[in-house]
Amino acid sequence: MRQGLISNYVNSVLYSDGYLWLGTDKGLCRFNTIDKTITTYSSPMTISNVSYNSDACFQFHNGMFAWGTSDGIIILDPKTLNMQEPSGRIYIQDILLSGQSIRQYPDLLHKVPLDSISNITLNYQQKNVTIHILPLGNDSRAARFSWKMQGFDDDWSDLTDQRDINYTNLNPGTYQLSVRLYNHKLISERTLTIHITPPFWATWLFKIAYILFAGWLAYFLLRFYMNRLNQRYTEDKLRFFTNIAHDLRTALTLVKAPIDELNQTNSLSGHDREYLQLAAKQTERLTSVAKQLLDFQKVDTGKEQFEPVMADIVVLIGCRVSMFETMAAAKHITIAYYPDTETCLTAIDTNMMERVIDNLLSNAIKYSPEQSAVEVHFRSDEDKWRLKVVDRGIGISREAQRELFHEFYRSQNALSAQISGSGIGLFMARMLVELHNGKISVESEEGKGSTFEIIVPRCKNEEYKDTGKQISAPQDDLSNDCPTEDMRILVVEDNNDLRNFMIRPLAKHFSVETAADGVEAWEYIQQQIPDLIVSDIMMPRMDGLELCRLVKSTFETSHIPIILLTALSEKTDELRGLGLGADDYMTKPFDMKTLTQRIVSIIRNRRILGGRFIASGSMTEVEDSAGKSVNTLNDAFVKRAMEVVVQYLDDTEFSKDDFAREMGVSTSLLFKKMKALAGMSVVDFIRGVRMEHAMKLIRENRYSIGEIACMCGFSTIGYFSTTFKKHFGKSPSDFTG
Repeated sequence: MRQGLISNYVNSVLYSDGYLWLGTDKGLCRFNTIDKTITTYSSPMTISNVSYNSDACFQFHNGMFAWGTSDGIIILDPKTLNMQEPSGRIYIQDILLSGQSIRQYPDLLHKVPLDSISNITLNYQQKNVTIHILPLGNDSRAARFSWKMQGFDDDWSDLTDQRDINYTNLNPGTYQLSVRLYNHKLISERTLTIHITPPFWATWLFKIAYILFAGWLAYFLLRFYMNRLNQRYTEDKLRFFTNIAHDLRTALTLVKAPIDELNQTNSLSGHDREYLQLAAKQTERLTSVAKQLLDFQKVDTGKEQFEPVMADIVVLIGCRVSMFETMAAAKHITIAYYPDTETCLTAIDTNMMERVIDNLLSNAIKYSPEQSAVEVHFRSDEDKWRLKVVDRGIGISREAQRELFHEFYRSQNALSAQISGSGIGLFMARMLVELHNGKISVESEEGKGSTFEIIVPRCKNEEYKDTGKQISAPQDDLSNDCPTEDMRILVVEDNNDLRNFMIRPLAKHFSVETAADGVEAWEYIQQQIPDLIVSDIMMPRMDGLELCRLVKSTFETSHIPIILLTALSEKTDELRGLGLGADDYMTKPFDMKTLTQRIVSIIRNRRILGGRFIASGSMTEVEDSAGKSVNTLNDAFVKRAMEVVVQYLDDTEFSKDDFAREMGVSTSLLFKKMKALAGMSVVDFIRGVRMEHAMKLIRENRYSIGEIACMCGFSTIGYFSTTFKKHFGKSPSDFTG
């Protein structure tokens, strides 16, 4: 059949005139021994519809053939046998896409007959294709097919009478399916182009976008990493300068005092006094530089508090200008102030704004030549005010203007003029102006002078409330409804002076114990179980964060509230402390009244929550609603306590000792945890649970008051009614209707 026979079973063979006549089980074929071609006969002929028997053939002397078949003997003259050329074409009956007929997708047929399509476009999910074909012609019974999918098949398929062409898992791309129809020879061929579109993530556009995004991300991460390195380097450098500044201020204080004392001596010569004045001047300059470094560090790290007040900015600028008249006169420079109004009230941090103005005026005088002038102009309107400081000094190049307000930058003109400076003044000025939601700019030309301008919104003090930078003043007096004399506070601080200083104000309200570091504190906590802990974070041996983790993760101590103290102001440190379960967080330097009020607030809140979690039955719900972090040990303890009380609800003899035994703790620890978590004694806790259960039974209206009293552990109705009225404010009968 591969070569065109109508069957693979040849039962009889005769030879005549160069031809082999082959009798098969499906009809008669003629094989040309010279050109190897095969001829079959159309189905209407008698010789083509029968099965030829094995070895049942004979050739007469006159050339006639006799064949034994399933329908009897066939005698024929091969020379007179009529030959009919086969004809036909390939008909596409149906196309299945993943088992569904293409007729279910009208958009793929484009309103044309299925047999007429020559190409189809499929999506990447329609990757399984089956094509049903039929042969049309004068002898379709002998029809055979062969096909090849360009881009998928390497060679043509074997001839077959199979009518289904099946391909699975076709990758996105363009394929050309060619199908050939044979009837002892090739009589027809047709092609079908199949285009499978890729998913969007496999398109070239997406790949290009992905590569661009990956490149951008890598560039961004690299820049972020480099910026972090630069920031870390800057922070380390700044920290070093800050530490040096602290040491300088201490040393300069010890230097300045003897100089001042010597200046009071009358026995000094003129040269000696001149030398002392020079030393005093340089000491003041060093003190100013040290102060500037400290101010810069506070502004740069966000430690300096922004506290705006209503002030007359016109008067403030006038005062600062008058302060610099002497400095200007020493260089024969005139300084003039030109405000457009006599008064302008606005909300500013006067200390910060004075430093900004002083920096601009100082620079204007410092970089101006003698016999020149400095002008200060002020303009205001309803929504903003402007300050301009104009000098006729050395000027600033355009390149330097772009970097002028960056930290530690000094222009080449300033360096070449050999004028001293730290390079942080204008950077600080920009940061301070931005705290006021304003902006600072410069216009300058080398050799002609500079004009610095600041523009600040004009607003009232309350408009700054949303910035979150104002500090609420603590209440001066503690609440009288929260007795604290029985509270034992543990102060953990490695600085001896600060630790001793904190004892006196706290001892007015609490019983105070101290520890020098986390190790000493943890030993004390395990033995004495304090009611509240105030701990520094940065300490030797064990820091405050590790101490907080130990306290909050240990069952016996998890109930103890903790307030962390630190000299650091970064939010990450605060969030880490709160994430470990700390109840509050304060940044040094702190006010002792504020700390005391925080302690009292924690105690008061715990006592308020007591009744709420008895009603809810879970510490989690109460703490979640209050926005506090949940401690699973505390929640498990409360749940277990509720279960124990409910278990012994009708036991009139149930006592504190029984309660502690069922909880698996000592009576003293049970008392401390109940006091800390619920703000109430063990007896009050048991009574509260019983009262809540009694109220639930009363509202169900299924039992009498006497039955409810017995079910809730009360031996007499009178005692139950008295306790109920004290707890809810009404007697049980008021709720029974």
